[in-house]
Amino acid sequence: MNESIFVIEFEAVPVSEGAEIASGAYANVYVLAANCEVAIGRAKREVESAGWCVTEMTGAKAISMESFEPESHGLAYYEQCKIDGVVIVLHTWRNEH
Repeated sequence: MNESIFVIEFEAVPVSEGAEIASGAYANVYVLAANCEVAIGRAKREVESAGWCVTEMTGAKAISMESFEPESHGLAYYEQCKIDGVVIVLHTWRNEH
């Protein structure tokens, strides 16, 4: 099966335990999959199994090594995804009241 790497972007909130640490997060999920639909499903399951509830999908696209500048963090995530099959990058925020 010929697979590609996709980046799926979500907004998410912690299910329970993470609520003290963060109020929400942007998740960039690098996932190796046969097509975008499969990538979206796997990315959502991975984020949810990590303790986050997906509230919105904000993007999905196929990427290649040429998508990145040399030495960028994204390129490192792309390379790691080729090895592990999935990489989740969370950018968290805390809502102060």
